[in-house]
Amino acid sequence: MGYIYFFMRLWTGCLRLLSIKLKTLHLPPGDVLLHEGDLDNMLYFIARGSVEITRDDCVAAIIGITHFFTTTMWLKKPDPYEIFK
Repeated sequence: MGYIYFFMRLWTGCLRLLSIKLKTLHLPPGDVLLHEGDLDNMLYFIARGSVEITRDDCVAAIIGITHFFTTTMWLKKPDPYEIFK
């Protein structure tokens, strides 16, 4: 976990406590983690390999090692003028 930017500055003791609480999930290539419309309250960290995010059968993003994502990141299209509302 120490090589993931999100965790880099944590003390060793904190990393040990987190490793007890985190759930490890291994998926084979081509397996589907989430379908469009699925909601959960999980935060996913990619330790090995990459994740392909598709929308309407087109690749929207490919993220890899040291990245993380949640299902709420993809709920709506970003509005560049949102900060002015």
